[in-house]
Parts: sequence; structure tokens; C-alpha cells
Amino acid sequence: MLIRRLWVVALVAAGVLVAGCGGGPRLAGSAAIVGDQSVPLSSVQEKIDRVLANQDIMAQLTRQGIPPALVAQWAVNKRVRHLLFEEAAKRGGITVDDRQVDAELADPTNLELATIRAMDPDSVRDAARDEVIARALAVRGLDRLSVTADVLTADSKDQAQALARQLAAGPAQAQAVLAADPHAERNRQVRAPVLAATDLLLLGSPVGRVNVLQVSNDAWLVWRVTQRRTDAPAPADPRLSAAQLLGKSDQATIGGQLLAPVAAEIGVRVNPRYGSWDPVQAVVVPIGVEPGVSLPATLG
Repeated sequence: MLIRRLWVVALVAAGVLVAGCGGGPRLAGSAAIVGDQSVPLSSVQEKIDRVLANQDIMAQLTRQGIPPALVAQWAVNKRVRHLLFEEAAKRGGITVDDRQVDAELADPTNLELATIRAMDPDSVRDAARDEVIARALAVRGLDRLSVTADVLTADSKDQAQALARQLAAGPAQAQAVLAADPHAERNRQVRAPVLAATDLLLLGSPVGRVNVLQVSNDAWLVWRVTQRRTDAPAPADPRLSAAQLLGKSDQATIGGQLLAPVAAEIGVRVNPRYGSWDPVQAVVVPIGVEPGVSLPATLG
């Protein structure tokens, strides 16, 4: 099973991203703030400058169609998610030792780590640790995780926003908009390990929020999670567990999506010179890409 990321990277001007104006007073000197931790602007910019100065890496990125501007977004995203993985591991009692990190680094199938090793070798061990934590989050939590959601689709941004406001307004308004849409999915049940790409988004959504995300050029997804259980019965047959049926890559992707509730609780802010935080997908998206929207909802 292949679980695809739904967000896409836009092509934006390198000069705007790397040399643009800084954020407000609270973000002065920071590339991002995660909870009460700051990602120093100087440390991120140093990594960006080092990559941009490496002709071999830049040539490889050019061949892959990746513009220089995205180097900055990539660097900030990795650091923000690293701090979130650390917080998630602390909350989940997940520990990672050097042997696990060494094994991850030695895995020839992990192409993402190979890219990080080339672009930012100083952070490759942190990245490997994040991979281990991501898979542990998925394996430990998925078999007991059950999510119930109401899901709507829209074919324009305005329509999606209107639907989201109605879903968030209260029980009566939500029931009215769901009843009026023949394609609405009420009480959609999501359990691992059989997951579609949109199911992944639902698994990472906290209760009490209405989320909006553009999933293609002319399609928006709008949903609210009405129940999120972490004590659902695990499969009686261990062969049906997430650990057995999901590959390492899918486990890591799911674990990354499960950062969304942690990020929503502690808060993430990104200096606008590097993009913006997408609370729905738990990633930093670059300038020119509109992030998902998460609204507080009245469930009744």
C-alpha cells in the first residue's frame, strides 16, 4: 500500500524566500517557534547558504526540478518536525538509542536520509532518529486508534470555506449542511492498516476542529473529527496489526501525520520568509502554497 502525501510544492522565487523580510517581533531572530522552543534564524540560514553554495547538490536538485527557493522551506520544515518528534516521543515514552539510529543510517532503501546526508550531513542523525520515532508512533498507536469523521468535498475555495464555517458553527448547522449534500460522508470510520490517502489526514486530526485542505487543482476536502479513540480493540490476529501490514515508509508517513495533534496543542509559528505552517498536514509549506486551515468547532 502506498500512502501519498497530498501537499505539493510550488515553484517560488528564490530571492523572495531566502532574502525576504523577517516575521513580527515574536519571530525576530527565529526561523520558527515550536511550543516554547525557538529555531534560530542564524542556524537555519547557515544550512541554507551551505547547500546553495554546493554546486554538485544544486545541479542534482536542478535535474530533479527542485528550485533553490525550496531549500529554505526544506531546512525549516525538517527542524520544526524534529522538535515535534521529540515532543511526541517524550509524551509517548518512546526512547531511541544509538544502535537504532545507526541501523537506520545503514539502510540503503531510505532515500530521504541519503538526500539529507548530502544536503545537511550535520543533521542526518537527528533525521534518522525522527524516522525511528515516526515508525514507533505509528506502530504503537495505530492498532488502538479509531477516528470518526464527517467529510465533505468542494470544487472551489469559497465553497470549501463556507462549508467549513457551517460545520464549525454548531450541531444544528453541521447537521443541516451534511443533510443538504448527497455526497457527504457522515460518521466515516477510519482504522488502520487499510488506509486511503485522505484517511491519513483524518487520523492526524484532533477532535473539535474543522479542517480544510486543497487536494488538487479543483478539489477541496472539508472534515471534522467527532470522535478520536486511542483505546479501540486491537486486532485479535497479530498478523493484521499495523506493524505487520504496513511497510517502513508508510509507517514513517503515518507517524509524521500523527504530529498534527501535538503541534495543535503546543503551537507552531513559522517566520514568513520561509513559508507557513500547515496545521492540517503538519508541515511547513513554501511561499506560494496555501496551507490547510483548521477552525475550532462547536460539537455540542
